[in-house]
Amino acid sequence: MIGYIEQSNCRSQSLLLYFGEKNAGFCEVCDLCLIRNHQEKQRANIKAEIKSSLLAEAKNIHDLVASLTIGTEKKRIEIIRNLLDTEKIRLEDNLYSWNTLF
Repeated sequence: MIGYIEQSNCRSQSLLLYFGEKNAGFCEVCDLCLIRNHQEKQRANIKAEIKSSLLAEAKNIHDLVASLTIGTEKKRIEIIRNLLDTEKIRLEDNLYSWNTLF
């Protein structure tokens, strides 16, 4: 019972797995699915805001993070790093810009 409460997977999936159902999808209504959906939506909104900001003009990291209105500073920087790693944004002369190939 404690394992069920402390888990981070979909609660419906966990119950179904317990009873032998291995291919159940996310229920989309339990507390954990709602949290996951909120985090994914917030992440997508932050990415869209970064893209919009960088398409307007290249910015240094401080100006870019300050121009964003969604999420914590830590989450913003995490997403910027991810976009840089996946080459969706570029860094040249300490200025970040959106890679227009994407």
